[in-house]
This record gives sequence, structure tokens and C-alpha cells, in this order.
Amino acid sequence: KGSCTVLAGAIDLETGELTSVSIGDSIFVVLRQGELYFRLPSQQIGFNCPLQVGHHPQANSVPKEALTCQLQLIPGDIIIAGSDGLWDNLTDEMLRYCLEEAQKNEFDATSRSATNEEEVRQESLALLADKLIENVAQISQNPNAPTPWAAAASKEYEKKIKGGKSDDITIVVLGI
Repeated sequence: KGSCTVLAGAIDLETGELTSVSIGDSIFVVLRQGELYFRLPSQQIGFNCPLQVGHHPQANSVPKEALTCQLQLIPGDIIIAGSDGLWDNLTDEMLRYCLEEAQKNEFDATSRSATNEEEVRQESLALLADKLIENVAQISQNPNAPTPWAAAASKEYEKKIKGGKSDDITIVVLGI
């Protein structure tokens, strides 16, 4: 017995519409033309306590509490979905840095006269996922890192808190 957050989505391949459902703090963002275009809000009962489904009293969310979202995607969009272990430790600045590193690779591969544009794109998306996990894993163990979790904890406890939050880290990167 246990509990979990939920994040699921489906993309209509004919229209490009993304439909998602979530409970808790596993969320996704959409990057469009290199910028943060959309961020699904997380659902929390209180600080560091997400809505969950499961078999204990605090995990009593019901489907009617699920957050549903519909979003029109366009070619070139990038979806990054992840657990709280990602979002608690990843600043928007670090997200931009990882994206820029992946885009440099895409540019370098193109300048190397890569023959398959889709192969170059897939390589860049894989590099983005690698950069995210590498950086977030390091940040989560850094006691001095400025993180979204530390900022929220500082606000909640009304004192300066620094550092990453050690947690499971799940990342899915998808290119449209």
C-alpha cells in the first residue's frame, strides 16, 4: 500500500491538442521557440504536501479533484514532464541553460552536415533530458543551491533556507 501523484496526457496527432490530467505536484511545462510557454500548476494541500491518491488518510484525493488541461501544441514545442524531484530543484534559469546547451548541440550537428534532421532533433532532446537530470541531481544534493523548494520553504517558515531537496527525480522530454 502506498500513495502517489498522477500525471497523464494524450496528444491528438491530427489536431496537435494535448489533453492532460493531474493530481499533485508532478507537472509539465511547454517550451515554445526557446521560451517557457506554459506551466501546469501543482496541487498541494499545504507546503511540501501534494494532493495524492492512495491508501492512507492524507492520500484521499478523488478524481473530481484532478486538474484537467487542454493545450494546443505546435511543431517545435518541447514538453518536459517531471516529478517534484525535478521541479523542486530546477530554476527557470537552469532550465534555460539546459535548453541552450541542447540547442548548441543541434546547431553543431547541423553544421556538421548531419543528413537526417529528425535524428539531430532526437539527439538534442536526449541531450536536454541528460542535462536536466545531471544538473538537477547535483543541485538536489547541494546544501547551498538556490532552489524553488528552498524559496518556498523560506517563505513558509519565515527564515532563510538554502539548498536542494533530495527526492526521486523523474523526467520525460518530448518534442513535437
